[in-house]
Amino acid sequence: ARVEQGAVYKGRWGQFDLWLYNDWFIDPVDDLEKPMLTDGAVIMSGPNLMGTRAYGAILDPDFDYGALAYAPKTWTEKDPAQRFLLMQSAPLVIPSRVNAALCATVV
Repeated sequence: ARVEQGAVYKGRWGQFDLWLYNDWFIDPVDDLEKPMLTDGAVIMSGPNLMGTRAYGAILDPDFDYGALAYAPKTWTEKDPAQRFLLMQSAPLVIPSRVNAALCATVV
């Protein structure tokens, strides 16, 4: 069976929508692959979390390292002829009601 990456909707339990999140990152401190959420982590939020979507800098000199919603880039290669398209974004969510969410570890 293939394990899906990212957020997967699992259903509803009472008034709660249940999601499973499975993704990994490379920790820059020790160069090891680690889960975004450790086993047993539970994140809860309500509809009143609210927040603002901002954008971080695109780490590319062609875009002057600016904060952009989307930074499209395209280039071609010869032999064999190919066109590449790269889309970069660095979205950041800034919560305005930080106490409207929690992360807990189930033991």
